[in-house]
Amino acid sequence: MHGLIHALGFLKAFHLGGEQITKAVSKPLGLVWLAVMMMFIITAIFFLLKEKHWPLVSMVAVLLSQILIIIFWKDAKMGTAVNAVILFIALPAYAQEAFSLSSEIQSTTLLESFDNNDIITHNDVEHLPPIVQKCLHNSGAIGKSKAGTVRLKQKGKMKLKPDADWMDFNAEQYFNLKDPAFVWTTKVQMSSLVYFNGRDELKEGKGKMLIKAQSLINMVNEYDNEKINSGALIRFLGESSWFPQFFASDYMEWEELGPTTARATLTYQDLKAQGTFEFTADGDVKSFSTQRYYGAGKEATEE
Repeated sequence: MHGLIHALGFLKAFHLGGEQITKAVSKPLGLVWLAVMMMFIITAIFFLLKEKHWPLVSMVAVLLSQILIIIFWKDAKMGTAVNAVILFIALPAYAQEAFSLSSEIQSTTLLESFDNNDIITHNDVEHLPPIVQKCLHNSGAIGKSKAGTVRLKQKGKMKLKPDADWMDFNAEQYFNLKDPAFVWTTKVQMSSLVYFNGRDELKEGKGKMLIKAQSLINMVNEYDNEKINSGALIRFLGESSWFPQFFASDYMEWEELGPTTARATLTYQDLKAQGTFEFTADGDVKSFSTQRYYGAGKEATEE
């Protein structure tokens, strides 16, 4: 409806109607009124079709519409409120799309193909603690080619603090196993209208954590410091249980602590991460424990 109202300016300019507008409208401005109407119609169609470019089209339409409203303020000022509502909806949607595109670019760099015909053999794992060897055998890694990249999709509930409420989240994660790196992106729904986007990264030995409310406002933006770098490498170490073949990587060193327990040390560039894996008697990973920084800022403490 808001878009169709802009037809009045076109009708007024070409003397086809539009008497609701008391100020004279030139033909060039009349064509602008028509163009804005068409842009709002296109926005509505794109929105219904879930076309990702609808926020950008709508924001351009709102900008032009508001310029016309200012020029014809006496007759069109009520449209300002409608434009504000449209902008309130479109701006976070545009920011969400920009965040997703940025995350996609970051992830793509981890998935560059490379030739790898190496097979994991019994000789590659015989130096490992028996329970780690058992894990590798049970996972089916022995006799298979070494994977270079891993992609995961996640869906579940999370909380920011132990005493906080559970929140729904969806996430996607990419790993590079050749040179330890990952990109994890998520959207967390705090309520029906409020959400935040998050991205956690490890690249070239440097970590980064970015959290944006409504895809717009930075809540956390920490990168390349001792605590964030350490935390990112520890996360990679813990999550390597999703791809046990990495247990036999040259980056890993193992120390047997018991029949079903082993300490792993991951060394990459100048970083080192350490943690304890506990396995079931069958060789499945049961738990992972380590000391890491809680948070990433100056006030972060190791726990």
